Amino acid sequence: MSNEYHEYDFIVIGAGPIGIEIAGALKKHGVDYLHFESQQIGHTISRYARFTRFFSSPERLSICGIPLQTMHQDLITGEEYLSYLRAVVEMLDLQIRTYERVVDLRRGEHGDGFVLESESVVGRERFRARRVVIATGDMSFPRLLGVPGEHLPHVTHFPQDPHLYFRKRVLVVGGRNSALESALRCFRVGAHVGISCREDCFDTNRTNSRLNLEISILSDKGVIETMPSTQVEEIRRTGAILRRRGERIEYPADFVLVCTGYRPDLDLLRRVGVTFSNVDGSPVMNDNTMETNVRGLYLAGTATTGASRGHHAYIGTSHVHTANIIKAVYGISTDHYGDLPSRRYPFVHSDVAPGVEGADPEPPKIRTPKRKTQGVIR
Repeated sequence: MSNEYHEYDFIVIGAGPIGIEIAGALKKHGVDYLHFESQQIGHTISRYARFTRFFSSPERLSICGIPLQTMHQDLITGEEYLSYLRAVVEMLDLQIRTYERVVDLRRGEHGDGFVLESESVVGRERFRARRVVIATGDMSFPRLLGVPGEHLPHVTHFPQDPHLYFRKRVLVVGGRNSALESALRCFRVGAHVGISCREDCFDTNRTNSRLNLEISILSDKGVIETMPSTQVEEIRRTGAILRRRGERIEYPADFVLVCTGYRPDLDLLRRVGVTFSNVDGSPVMNDNTMETNVRGLYLAGTATTGASRGHHAYIGTSHVHTANIIKAVYGISTDHYGDLPSRRYPFVHSDVAPGVEGADPEPPKIRTPKRKTQGVIR
């Protein structure tokens, strides 16, 4: 490892959509910056199941003022979005050091700037920066159930190609969008699907209305079995043991899809001294500047949520983070995202969060059909 420090005005960590948008703004304004990504650009999106569609419309996903055009004028897939991100990087000629992980981040001597250490296949390097922005998202690790058998080979925490489950028994664990969508897609390829969720209903404030409606219809018809108020107690090779208010349920399954959400990698934030809220675990930061309690360290995108499960950010509501950082540091007002009047407007959380306004005060209960005997777990 070289002892020489390379000095930059800004270092960006993370090359998802918002990290790329920040890099585009820094380059536009002539800032001397460096950009790291531990995997390939848009890594989280690349882990989606094939042909997974975003809930957000294309104009909410477009970055750097480059319109996201589609042939169908409809919601786009992960594959389409990755293609768009690659095009943006090439059009702007953004230099991103992919497959190079930042493994250490500390304050410089006397609290002056930051010292970073990166690791790639060629070894480790050190860098110095006056400022750092972390845009690493909030989906680094799955939220584990913490039950026996969770690491068996037929259990997955990341969406897979639904084709793998054709004519197989699938237990989906979870009650939010990823669980509902996984259940629907598996059902449509010909799987026998059951859903186990801890709540006694699917929360309409936190789930997509279309998914909720479709699951409700299929549950009423008895073709998807919904098991509300159940918790997974154990996963076995031939199924799972569920518990509902003291009742023990043996549910046979060939595959178990755990869709209970994800959590971010907070290691760098903790190393550098970021403070987290005692209330919800979110990082302490100035929402107008995106600067944390550590002077010169900024957060952007879904990384702003930290470990909080109640504070949400989306791509569509995070574009303003770029503008806030550029204005706070350089005093430059950044234009909105598109070159057409119809796109020159910001989005706020209430624009994209389901059920923020006019939500049902009491979500409807899940009506559970009579359960058919599906065999015995051995």
